[in-house]
Amino acid sequence: MKKFIFTANMIAIIALVPALVFGYLHNDNKASDNKTNTETAKDVTNGQEDGTTIHLVKSF
Repeated sequence: MKKFIFTANMIAIIALVPALVFGYLHNDNKASDNKTNTETAKDVTNGQEDGTTIHLVKSF
């Protein structure tokens, strides 16, 4: 039984390790390379929401 488990484990390692390496290094984002990079900024608030959260926590 140990020989079978060892053999199955070695076959799985030999098959899966190259597949994982190939999948990790594969880049198919050619369509998104032409897009312009845009940044989205968080709206600035006056901090009122943070204050009410801290007050709520302090009240407990």
